[in-house]
Amino acid sequence: MIAPSYQPQIIRWLQRPVVARTMVVVLILLASPFLYNSWHTVTVKTAYGETRTVLLPDNSTVKINSGSTVSYPRQFRDEKREITLSGEAFFDVKKAPVPFVIQSGNLKVKVLGTMFNVKNYSGQIEVAVTEGMVLVEQQDSAVIVEKGQRTTFDQNDVPAKPVELV
Repeated sequence: MIAPSYQPQIIRWLQRPVVARTMVVVLILLASPFLYNSWHTVTVKTAYGETRTVLLPDNSTVKINSGSTVSYPRQFRDEKREITLSGEAFFDVKKAPVPFVIQSGNLKVKVLGTMFNVKNYSGQIEVAVTEGMVLVEQQDSAVIVEKGQRTTFDQNDVPAKPVELV
C-alpha cells in the first residue's frame, strides 16, 4: 500500500481558490493607501550643504534649503494648493483663485501674496516676506506679514508681531 503524501494543513487551505483570491483582495486593500500616496505625492529632500529648486504643478517655484523636505501632490486639487515643509524653503507663488497653504509642524502659512521664506528648524520658526503678504497661523492665533517684514517665534508659541527685515 502506498502512503498518501503529507501536506501541511495550511498549504492545503491556501490551495482553495476562494481563500487565495480573498487574501489577494485583502492585501491589495491594505496596500491601497500607501500606493495612492506614493503615486500622487512628490517628496523632495535635500542633503546638508545642498539646495534644490522645484517647479510645482501650478508653476510656482520652491527653493528648498539644506537638510529640508517638501511634499506636495502631483496635481493640485481645485479647492487648494497645499505643501508640507520640514526645514526651510523660499516660495515664489503664482497667483491663482485657489489658496496656497504651507503646513510645517503646527505652523500654517496661507499665501496672500507671492514671495516669502519659511524656516522651521528645531521648533524655531521664522517667516519672512519679500513680496506681497502671507497669513501665519499657529495655536488659534494669526498674524499678517507684509512685504519687508518677518515674524519669529517658538514652535509652541503664538506668532510674534511682524518686524522689519534687517
